[in-house]
Amino acid sequence: MSAARLPVAQQPGPCEMKIDIRPRGMRFWEIEGTRGQIEAEGINPPGNEWPEGTRGRRWYAGQFSYFLLRARPAGMKGPMKLWAAGDWWRLRCDLTNTRSLDEQRVLDKAAELAEALYRQTPAGQRAAEVRYDRMLKAMHDESFQAFKALVPGLIPPKRGRKPKPTPPAIHLGTTSGQAVPAGAAATQRTGGEG
Repeated sequence: MSAARLPVAQQPGPCEMKIDIRPRGMRFWEIEGTRGQIEAEGINPPGNEWPEGTRGRRWYAGQFSYFLLRARPAGMKGPMKLWAAGDWWRLRCDLTNTRSLDEQRVLDKAAELAEALYRQTPAGQRAAEVRYDRMLKAMHDESFQAFKALVPGLIPPKRGRKPKPTPPAIHLGTTSGQAVPAGAAATQRTGGEG
């Protein structure tokens, strides 16, 4: 079913390209977008042969492995037949001939352990003190803080509303700032004792 035959509420609107970079051991990135957007990035499968239907296409170039297939556009619901012939693609790029994910995790844990052990040494504690002193100096540097305020998104906006001013207290049944018992206040209003 083409996008033209979809109900208006289900038709995908103009979509921006989505780039997902996963560092630290994952070693792959993905791009999602239209064929035109992916081609504009200079990425084409060999022979410019794009896969048909739900099939994928894999190829290798240098130290990279590429895999191209159609993908479900974000927010689109329904069965695969609604988007299997559409123009929304996912291109995945993997680094080849590298350590496995498990090997990389072991190396990352070993580096993390080495860093934790270093922080316990006198040299590591001195380095932490130097970083802390630099942080304090930066926090109190007015020109640096003014610069940070100019960078959009660097300082998050304050959340919530400003508190409303507290209204002045109203003391019913008082005279000259002194509290009057409730029965006495009624006596004063009527002008008598009973």
